[in-house]
Amino acid sequence: METIEEDRVWGLDENAEWNQYTNMNAELPTIKKDDKEKEKADKKPQPKSKKELERPSFFFPKTKTDTKGGVVSTPQGYGVIQDIKSDGKVISVKVNNVIHDFKKSEVSYDIPLHVTFYSGNTKFEATAHFPIFMTITELLAKFEEMDIEGQGTTLKRIFYNGKELTASPLTVEKFGFVPGAKVLVIFSAGKFMKVNRYASITTGWGYSTRSIDAITFSVNKDIKFVGFGLYVPTVDNKPLVGVAKLILGVDVKASPLEQKEVSFMQNTPDVVDKIFKVIFERPIMIKSGQKYTCVSELSTNTSHYGSGGKVSVTGDGDVAFTFFHCSGSSNGTGTGSGQIPEIYYYA
Repeated sequence: METIEEDRVWGLDENAEWNQYTNMNAELPTIKKDDKEKEKADKKPQPKSKKELERPSFFFPKTKTDTKGGVVSTPQGYGVIQDIKSDGKVISVKVNNVIHDFKKSEVSYDIPLHVTFYSGNTKFEATAHFPIFMTITELLAKFEEMDIEGQGTTLKRIFYNGKELTASPLTVEKFGFVPGAKVLVIFSAGKFMKVNRYASITTGWGYSTRSIDAITFSVNKDIKFVGFGLYVPTVDNKPLVGVAKLILGVDVKASPLEQKEVSFMQNTPDVVDKIFKVIFERPIMIKSGQKYTCVSELSTNTSHYGSGGKVSVTGDGDVAFTFFHCSGSSNGTGTGSGQIPEIYYYA
C-alpha cells in the first residue's frame, strides 16, 4: 500500500466549519496490487474485496491558551493548571489531588482518539485530536458533517466501549475519554434522494452563447447537496456543453460553492427520462432556511424542458423545497418551467 509523505488533515476553520487542509504536494494514497495479483486479476475476474485505506491524523486546532484553572491532559491524566513558570516552559498541574510539574510539550487541550471508519466496502483508521472541552453532542455533530471519501455519507453510528454514543452535554474530559481511546464509526452512503420540480416534459428550449438558466431554492432541514438534473438536447449526436454551478445566495455571478464542466447528448450513459444527472465531486452541506441557487450555463443547442412546476415541492426523505425565481436566470428558467428539473441530495 502506498503511503503519503505529507499530512492531509481535518480541522475547524474560522467559521467553525469542518474542512480538510493539505499542502500542495499531499496526495490521497492509492491501493496498489503487486505484480502477481495484477497478473491473476488480468486472467480472471476477482471477487470484490474490502479495501483498506490509510489516512493521517485529523484534528481541531488548539483554541485555548495556558491559564491557571484550565483543564488539560497530561501523562498522569486530566488535571487543573495551578501555576505557569515564568519562562512558560514548565506548567504545574494538579492531577488526582497531587501537583506535578510538566514540560509545556507534555500538556495539551486536546486528546488523540483512535478512530476506525467502516462500511460494507471501505475501512480505514485515523487518529483524531479532539478538544477536551468539546461536548459529546458537538463531537457527534462533527463526525456527522464529515465527507468520508467523497461519498456524502448519511448514516453514521459511533461506538465507544461497545456502546453507541448519544448526544450529551458532557465534555470529552467529563465523559471519560482517555488519550488513545478506540472509537468505531460505521457509515453508509446509501442511494441519494431527489426532488422533481415539473409535472411534464416539453420540447423546444433554445440556447445561445453561454445561456444562463437558474433557480433559487431553500429547504426545511439540513441536507447534503449532490447535484442537479439537466434535460438532454433534442438534436441527436450534438452535445450540450457548458458548466453547472451551485451558488450560496441568489447572485449567479458569485463565486460558486462547487461547479462542474458538462458535455452530454441524448445517448449519454445514465440518462433517465431525458434527464442528465450532474453529480458534483463532493457533497455540499445545505443549511435549512438559507437560499442557494442552481445555475447552468449551456451553449448553442436546443433541449427538452419541464413545465407545470410548483413553488413548494416535498422530495424524498420528507425534505420540503421552496423554489424562487432568480433574477440572473436570463434564459427563461423559473418556478413554472425551464431547466434544472431535479435536485439530488442526501438527508
